[in-house]
Amino acid sequence: MIKRKWWLLLFVSVTLMLSFVSAEMYISEPDPVYNYGDELNFNVRIFEEGDGPFEIRLVCGSDEKSLVYDSQLVVEDNKTVEKSYTLSNDFLKDMDGIYNIEASYNNESVKGSDFEITRDIEVSLGRDRIVRKVGDVVEIYGDAVKENGDDVDGFLNFSLKEADLNLIREVRGGDFFIDFTLPVVEPGNYSMKFNVYEKDGEITNYGTGSIPFTVEQTATNLEIISNESVVPGENFVLMSVILDQVGEIMEGEIGLIIMGKEESIYQDIVDSGDEVSLPVSNTEEPNFWQIEANGSGLGDRKVVDVEELEKANFDIRNETLHIENIGNVEYQRSIKVLIGDEKVVKNINLGVGDSMALKLSAPEGEYNVTATDGMETFSGFIYLTGQVVGVDEFRESAGLIAKYPVVWTFLILVLGGLIFVLSKKMVRKKSYSYPVENDSKERKKSSHNMQKEEGEKSSDGLDEKQKVLDVTDKKVNYAEHSLVLNGSKEDVAVLTLRIDNGNDKGKIKEIIDMINENNGAAYETSDYLFGIFSSLTTKTFENEMLAIDTAKKIKEGIKDDEEIKYGVGLNSGQLILEKKDILKFTNVGSTINMAKKVAGLADSEILLSDDFYKKVGSEIKAEKENRKGMQVYNVKKVGDRKKYKKFINEFLERNKGDVNGLGKE
Repeated sequence: MIKRKWWLLLFVSVTLMLSFVSAEMYISEPDPVYNYGDELNFNVRIFEEGDGPFEIRLVCGSDEKSLVYDSQLVVEDNKTVEKSYTLSNDFLKDMDGIYNIEASYNNESVKGSDFEITRDIEVSLGRDRIVRKVGDVVEIYGDAVKENGDDVDGFLNFSLKEADLNLIREVRGGDFFIDFTLPVVEPGNYSMKFNVYEKDGEITNYGTGSIPFTVEQTATNLEIISNESVVPGENFVLMSVILDQVGEIMEGEIGLIIMGKEESIYQDIVDSGDEVSLPVSNTEEPNFWQIEANGSGLGDRKVVDVEELEKANFDIRNETLHIENIGNVEYQRSIKVLIGDEKVVKNINLGVGDSMALKLSAPEGEYNVTATDGMETFSGFIYLTGQVVGVDEFRESAGLIAKYPVVWTFLILVLGGLIFVLSKKMVRKKSYSYPVENDSKERKKSSHNMQKEEGEKSSDGLDEKQKVLDVTDKKVNYAEHSLVLNGSKEDVAVLTLRIDNGNDKGKIKEIIDMINENNGAAYETSDYLFGIFSSLTTKTFENEMLAIDTAKKIKEGIKDDEEIKYGVGLNSGQLILEKKDILKFTNVGSTINMAKKVAGLADSEILLSDDFYKKVGSEIKAEKENRKGMQVYNVKKVGDRKKYKKFINEFLERNKGDVNGLGKE
C-alpha cells in the first residue's frame, strides 16, 4: 500500500514538471506575480550537445516578445543561459495579461509556468466612514501594498471635488497619512477619492480607493429678518432664521424677545423660519424696539424705529364734525371743510388721544359736506340749520359740565348725601345686629379678598391668588365620580385616554403614575382613563399645561408599542370638587363628556377641544381640523419654555433701562 502511494506521488511530480522541462531543456520557475518595475530573473538550461538556432520569447496571449535569438548556438555537454529584465513600460510595450517564458533549440521547445505582470496597488483605509462638520479637522490614515506583496513607495492623490479639495501626500513603506480642515461644503453624503501610484519618469503602478464622507449640517449664523421700521396701524412682520454653512435655513428653536420702551412686547420660543406677525396700534409711542434672538449657540440683535403717525379720524354726527387724534404724535394740521360750495379752513391742534368737535351751520337745507386734511377725507349728505355757513369750535371734554355747572353741582351734592346716609346705616347694622366674632371674621375675609384682587405679581413670579393656595394638603392620586354636596365649582383641565386593544395593567399603572407626577388625580372606567388637573391638587392655575405635558409623556410611553391603538383627548371646563382622601367630583355641563368625545376622535394622537386650545394656543403648535363635524386641534409640537427661561431673564436684566436710553438724534 505504501509503495503504491510513492509511485503515485512520483507520477504527479513528473506530470507537473512536463510544463517546463523537456528531454533537452529546463526553464526556471518564475514568481507568481510581478509589478511594473520589478526584475524578471530566469535561466534556461540546455542538456543536449549540438548546435542550431536558439530563441527565448516572452509570450502574453497572442502577443510575444523575443528576448534572445542566436542562429547558431553550440552546446557542449550542457549550457545554462541566465537572463534578467526590468519590467518597465518600454520593455513590456503595454502587453497586458498572463505571461510565460518559451524557449526553443534545434526545433525542440519548452514552455515555462504562467505568471502575472500587473500595475495594481491595493489601498486600505483606517476607517469605514467619515462624518464631520465644516471647520472640523479630518485625519485619514491607511496603507498601500502592490499586488506582488511589496509596500508602495510613491504618492497618494486625494480629492473631494464638491469642496474643490485636491491634496498630494507621500507614501513611504506602504503607509500614508492625510489631515486637513474641512472647508465650506453643502451638507450631504459624498465619496472621497484616493489614487496611489508609483512613478519612475512615468506612472508604473497605481491603485484607487474611496471612502464615504458625510458633511453634517452646521449652524453657522442666526439672523433676524424684518423691516427697519415699525409702522403704527400695520402688522410688524419678522422672521428669525438659523442658517447652515451655505446659507440655507435649517431647523431649530429660537428664543425671541422684543423689548419696547419700558416692557417686553413679545417673547416666545419660535421655530427657525417661522413668520411672526405683531399687530401695532396707531398709538404705539414713537421710540425704538430692540429685538434679540438666540438659538443653537448663536444670536442676533436688531433695533427698529417705531415711526411717527400723525393721523386723525373724521365723523359727522348731529350737525357736528368730530375729529379724533388716532395717531401717536400731536396732530397739527389745517383741515378744509366744504359745505356745499362754501369752503372753511380750520387749524387743528390735538394731543395724542384728544378729540374735538366743530359745529356746522348753514341756511336750512341738505348739504354735501366734505372734510379733509390732505390724507383723510370724510364726505356725506347732512341736514343743517342756521343763518350762515359756519364752522364753530368747541371741545368735547367741556360738554355738559361746562354748559350746566349748577346742575352738576346739585347732582354731586345729592349723591354725596345719599352715600353718607347709607354708610351710617351700614355701620349701625354691623354694630347691633352681628356678633363681634362674626365682624372680626368678616374683616379678615375682606382683607383676604383685597389681597387677591390686587393682581400684581410678586417677586417669585406668582400672582396673589396663586400664593394663597393651600400647599400643606397631602397629595391626592385618585378621583371618584359621585354627588358632591359640600364642594366648590372649580376650573379644571381633563385628560382622557382611550385604549382600544390593550389591557396591560402594568401599562395602565405607568400612565396613572404619569398623571400623579404632575399632581393630577386619576379616574378609571371600563373604557377610559381620566386625569383631572385642578388647583386643589396641582397648587397652580396652569392646569392645561400640566395636562398637555402629561399627554406628551403618555404618547412617548405608548409609541414604541405598535400593537396598542389609542387616543388622547383634552378639554377645559368646570367640575364640582371636594378633596378628601380622594378627589370627589360631580360633572358640570359637558366637561367630562366633551373630553371623552375628543379622545374618541383621536387616532394614536393628541387632540384638543376648542375650549382647551383657547387657553394654550400661544404655547403649542396645533392644526385645526374637522373630525365628524366637530372642530378639534391636532397637537404637532409643544414648546419648552423652561429651556429659554434663563435666556429671557438674562435678556430682561441686561437690557433694563437700555431701551429707555435709545432716542432719535
